[in-house]
Amino acid sequence: MRLGAWIASGVALATTAGLAGCGATSGENAGTAGPIAFSGRQAAGGPRHLYVVNADGSELRQLTRTDGDAEPSWSPDGTMIAFKRWDGGPCGRPHRDCAQIWVVGHDGAGARRLTGRSRRSEAPDWSPDGTRIAFVQWQDDENPFANQTDIYVMRADGRGQRRLTTTPGDDGNPAWSPDGTMIAFTSDRAGNFDIYVMRADGSGVRRLTGTPTPELAPAWSPDGRRIAFQNGRNQVVVMDTDGGNQQAVSPPPAWDGQPAWSPDGNEIAFLRGSVGSEVLYVMGSDGSEPRWLDLAEVREPVDPDWAPARASG
Repeated sequence: MRLGAWIASGVALATTAGLAGCGATSGENAGTAGPIAFSGRQAAGGPRHLYVVNADGSELRQLTRTDGDAEPSWSPDGTMIAFKRWDGGPCGRPHRDCAQIWVVGHDGAGARRLTGRSRRSEAPDWSPDGTRIAFVQWQDDENPFANQTDIYVMRADGRGQRRLTTTPGDDGNPAWSPDGTMIAFTSDRAGNFDIYVMRADGSGVRRLTGTPTPELAPAWSPDGRRIAFQNGRNQVVVMDTDGGNQQAVSPPPAWDGQPAWSPDGNEIAFLRGSVGSEVLYVMGSDGSEPRWLDLAEVREPVDPDWAPARASG
């Protein structure tokens, strides 16, 4: 899911060498499924960069050094990460808060931009076959009070951009199903942010949730049978892919969100805490045994995404 949707809920959520090897070292199986990528800072209000860490908190590494990097999404082979990078350069929006989609190697090398600077683009999500990236693009960059955001897809090299949604409102947080046939996303087209699904070509849109409070940050389980999301009470909820059998796996009073499944489906990484004081947790997919990851001096982690396979580096 990504930082924008975490804030959009409107509710407070209760040097490479220097970082390597920092953090907790418990957990027998951590690392076999690949590391967790996230965005974080080393000081309050400081630059935001991309980092990776094993599921036990070990082998913490900084990947990028440009301020404003967030919303990482692993390629299915674990060799690349797509992400959002803020850009203060030429942009139509009056507050210069543009962002584009970039990709970078799992070792932090070879960063390159995929989308143009004329419009703000964000929330990338890599397709399971590695050939496409879904993302969000703003439609009205000149007026910050009259925006519409829509879901797009493009080839993994940035070419062939195609718009999938056109309904008035804000569509965001695209998430591919494991078989690549469906995309889950959020939309306020019915007056409140709910979870929807559509076919990968944009057809067959169906709404899965419909409460008075916002549902955000959909994430498919690796077997394609469940979707985790963040509800309006700031709990991590797991449901069937038709919207049924909704079960909160992180009970109140903790404020939790931004779920990301482990590749085997047995665990979920998530954030706990208020905006500006987030911490990264991992728990069983049923909510059991939540554990805090010690990220040393890195603070305010957001946008966790679990690598599909162990990425060397």
